[in-house]
Amino acid sequence: MWPYATHAVTFMSFTVAISTLVMLWIWQRRHAAQAGYLVASTISVTLWSIGYLIELTQRDVAGLSFWNRTQYLFIQATLVTWTAFVIQYTGNGHWLTPLRLVAASTIPALTVLFAWTNDRHGLVWQQITLNRAGAVPSTLSVRGPWYWIAAGYSYLLILLATFLLIRALIRSPELYRRQAGMLLIGVLAPWLANILHLANLEPIPGLELTPFAFTLTNISFAWNLFHNRLLDIMPIARAAIVERMRDAVIVLDAHMRVVDLNPAAQALLQRTDVESIGQHVDHLLHEWPELSDQCRSGTDKQTEVSRGEGPNRQTFDLHLYSLRETRWRSGGVLIVLHDITEQARAAEQRELLIQELDAFAHTVAHDLKTPLTSIIAYSNLLSSHYEQFDPERVKRYLNTIAQTSFKMNNIIDELLLLSSVRNQAQVETSPLDMQQIVNNARQRLNTLVEQSGAEIQEPETWPIVLGYTAWIEEVWVNYLSNAIKYGGQPPHVELGATNQGKYARFWVRDNGPGIAPEEQGRLFAMFTRLDQVKAEGYGLGLSIVRRIVTRLGGEVGVESEKGKGSTFWFTLPIAPTGQNKGKHE
Repeated sequence: MWPYATHAVTFMSFTVAISTLVMLWIWQRRHAAQAGYLVASTISVTLWSIGYLIELTQRDVAGLSFWNRTQYLFIQATLVTWTAFVIQYTGNGHWLTPLRLVAASTIPALTVLFAWTNDRHGLVWQQITLNRAGAVPSTLSVRGPWYWIAAGYSYLLILLATFLLIRALIRSPELYRRQAGMLLIGVLAPWLANILHLANLEPIPGLELTPFAFTLTNISFAWNLFHNRLLDIMPIARAAIVERMRDAVIVLDAHMRVVDLNPAAQALLQRTDVESIGQHVDHLLHEWPELSDQCRSGTDKQTEVSRGEGPNRQTFDLHLYSLRETRWRSGGVLIVLHDITEQARAAEQRELLIQELDAFAHTVAHDLKTPLTSIIAYSNLLSSHYEQFDPERVKRYLNTIAQTSFKMNNIIDELLLLSSVRNQAQVETSPLDMQQIVNNARQRLNTLVEQSGAEIQEPETWPIVLGYTAWIEEVWVNYLSNAIKYGGQPPHVELGATNQGKYARFWVRDNGPGIAPEEQGRLFAMFTRLDQVKAEGYGLGLSIVRRIVTRLGGEVGVESEKGKGSTFWFTLPIAPTGQNKGKHE
């Protein structure tokens, strides 16, 4: 009788051992977020397995029936806690209100009660006898109406858990699909085994396969714990929010290894989740060593961090949150990086504007005060002693007043131009007729050219670039006037242009004494204080040039060597074929 009893006890002992090991492992992680229902479920499975192991050692109806009823407590507890874990894991934890948990536990609780009081009403089993023809110790029973109610309810809960896991499997990233897939295997194996039991289709008569099938369930737990980092990573629910966040989110475990990162973080780091998960933070964030150090602080923190240099520099608002399993034990770190590059650049612009306004006041006072003092002095002199001066002297004084007034007017025009460049939000650009622009600039400087005897040399052709005619004319006027004023005696000025791929470089070369290296770096500075620069006269005009060219998407610069003249240049984007105009903001 019962030829497979010994083999069943041996295999069931192996199942109990696996269940116990998984239970103890998960128990150590009981303080992890959302581990409560999983801990309860593995405890229930382990106790159920132990109960069935003891049942297999019984040899009479009383013993078999007692341990069968004892298992009902753990069977029903497993059903509720496993389903609750799946609901929470898949991001539907808000379903698990106390009232709903009580309602969901009502039928399982009644099933346990009716199982233990079955002798009075027969709702679960109407008749129980010893199965002497089975391969293992078991009973034969005529199932009552409540048995089928409880079974139907069990399958409804298992069906709900299966549906949620399949949906998570479809919707989640690769890492979470692997995780959900293993959990799905864990729930399907006992379900199929129980169907065989209810249909009396067990391969070994009398041997209930459901407790053995939970071996696969426990193996799926173990695989997820060790390989897929179940309980270390954020649950699949994060896909609903974190996946769609524009902020980069990175989660580290207690050992500073990456256990999760959202698509924004993957894009920022240019690494996929498969490449990143499991990497140490020092390796993942090698471009931000200071950030790696801050992750080890163990405290919540908010600060700014940057990456890159110059125009490619990115600035982020960093939030570090310490994830604690207990008051004394760290569970990892949550990193949130919010891109504030634009705000940081705006702040830098505001700071630059404040500095420029301070220098502006000084420049205006300096540049206007000197000619204004001359006008006042000569005017007072003429009004007080006009009758004492000969006509030639009066004419000379009036010419000085006129020239000084003209200089003041030029300064004011330059300041107004600079203001328009700064304040004009949008400027229409179009292909430029550079020859015509240069001709206009030279015409405005005819008097200066004649007085100085300057010789100006131009190329035969000019590249077609995008720009704004009125502004570029001012650039040429500034460059040409400076070359004539500070060139040799007489000035020899050479104009030219070279194609540099997507940009064209225009330049003005003079035969002057050149500019010292320490002064070159300050020539284009906005509102450079003239008492700080020896090359007086360049400051304000070149500030305007820089502002104009920058607004049009180009760059400015100077190349000079003492005793060998200077070359001032600027670049503009080449006009694409067929393009008529564009916009720069």
